[in-house]
Amino acid sequence: MRTVKSNPLLGTFGIENDGGATGTYPVCCGFGSTNYTVLICDALHHFPAEMHARVAQSVAAALVPDGRVIVKDLDVAPRWKYHWNRVHDRLVAGPEPIYCRPIDEMAEVFESAGLVVEAKRRLDHAAAPYAHYLITLRRPTDPEGTDGVAETVDDTA
Repeated sequence: MRTVKSNPLLGTFGIENDGGATGTYPVCCGFGSTNYTVLICDALHHFPAEMHARVAQSVAAALVPDGRVIVKDLDVAPRWKYHWNRVHDRLVAGPEPIYCRPIDEMAEVFESAGLVVEAKRRLDHAAAPYAHYLITLRRPTDPEGTDGVAETVDDTA
């Protein structure tokens, strides 16, 4: 992963930068018009929490019906792992805050965008210092053509 001192991810996810999200962000590949699989790996915690729903909505809209999303990110618990990751991110990415969510809450953000959770699990080992989790989601196929993807999403966090 490389980082840049701007916010190219917002444009990648179809979100206009209103100046509220600045700092160091992971760089990922852009979307084409449709995608079969989208991987979001260790990136969402670098976005302010109020942007998570817009990212989820943009990802859902970019998927073909039955397309998949894989989200790997960081939990807020156990607390010692969360605090360790804050230290790690400050060393690697700079002083900007991080916005971690519990696995169930992050899954709900993507479900609110119309995606279906297929699996969610923790990836961390008891002695490892990172509280990673993995969520696999799918864009449903709807015979009426809406595919169940929300047109607008309000982030409640």
